Amino acid sequence: MPGACIANVIDYIDYCHFSNTVLNIIFLIGSNDSSNSPYIDYTRSQYNSLIEKCHLKFPNAVIKFVKLLPRKSNKVNSVINRINNILYDVCKQYTNVIFLDHYALFYDFPAHFYKIHLYQSSTHLNATGCRLLSAFIRNNLPKVQHHSGYYSRFF
Repeated sequence: MPGACIANVIDYIDYCHFSNTVLNIIFLIGSNDSSNSPYIDYTRSQYNSLIEKCHLKFPNAVIKFVKLLPRKSNKVNSVINRINNILYDVCKQYTNVIFLDHYALFYDFPAHFYKIHLYQSSTHLNATGCRLLSAFIRNNLPKVQHHSGYYSRFF
């Protein structure tokens, strides 16, 4: 949901049907909430509401939250770091909720590498950044054996 905040996703889940077959839910959400930095502590209750609603609608799902991506702006990054800390704390409070930390993906490079080589704008990843992030997410999904005998990532 491009441009969505956590509250928008919570509302969207109301339209989803109950399902025991959904096994994985992956969220990368909260960056747009960083624009409301005076209300940053409100994001904790929003994340809690999102998790609780997902547990009701999809009781067999493992919910995974991808750490929010850094931005080119250090001012925005300070807010994103606060949201990431909140999200990490919230994830620890629940069973079947996992915080996916991609720190090495963006920060284990020379200083500011990600700002120069992985972004197309101050906010959005370029093709290389998207490939790195999608590979990271795919590698954090369980393997599923197909009827052919081959394994693949469930996505």
